[in-house]
Amino acid sequence: MNYQDLTPVFATAPTLKLRARRLREGTEMTHAESLEALAHEYGLKDWNTLSAKAAPPPTLHGLGAGDRIPGPHMSKPFTGVVKGLRSSFAGVVHHIVIRFDEPVDVSKSALMQIPRHQIQFEINDDGITDGHTSDGVPYLVLEL
Repeated sequence: MNYQDLTPVFATAPTLKLRARRLREGTEMTHAESLEALAHEYGLKDWNTLSAKAAPPPTLHGLGAGDRIPGPHMSKPFTGVVKGLRSSFAGVVHHIVIRFDEPVDVSKSALMQIPRHQIQFEINDDGITDGHTSDGVPYLVLEL
């Protein structure tokens, strides 16, 4: 076994499939053929070997899609389910989509309601957005 056999691929399976789709654009190649061709580009025997070396789905402190999460959104408490979680290549910024159990009213006015059922934000490793409201409160803080 050589060193290349031990080197993991730093892309998730969905990202690899997207690369394969782009590889076959404008060609007569089938999806299966493009997956095999991509594996060969990585110097591997076949798609099964490449997908086995794919990076695991992103997690944030063990958090993944389908997990329940609490926290405040615009200072209003919520509980919800993580619908999606994607990390940057360096793993420093995470894109998260959360579906609330109950709508969260983000309005500061008693005269109107702005209910949110689902949100998506870029968060750091601590589960906090860089963006914040005019009074300095982060838009989202996950209780990790």
